[in-house]
Amino acid sequence: MLDLAKMRNFFQAVVSSEKVARGKPSPDVYLEAARRLGASAAGCVAIEDSGNGIRAAVAAAMKVIAIPNRALPPEPDALAAADLVLESLDGLTAEAVEATAHPSP
Repeated sequence: MLDLAKMRNFFQAVVSSEKVARGKPSPDVYLEAARRLGASAAGCVAIEDSGNGIRAAVAAAMKVIAIPNRALPPEPDALAAADLVLESLDGLTAEAVEATAHPSP
């Protein structure tokens, strides 16, 4: 998908579920992405559209921005676990990511 969209060069690390022992909702894919970036998982923000993806990111101790897939929306309990829920990609700004990563006290 990233190659088709000509966006791969915008990502320092790309990890798919085929590259880890267990797929989502296991945190393996997110933990591997953080490892490849040389970052702590707790210092990362995941952007997800599915219930299992949200659960995986939460299990990895990441902050989570959910942008629900309209065709197959996440379950309410998964959405409740997200730190921020956006209606669409239009709301995904640098400011939204920064505020999620470093919430005000």
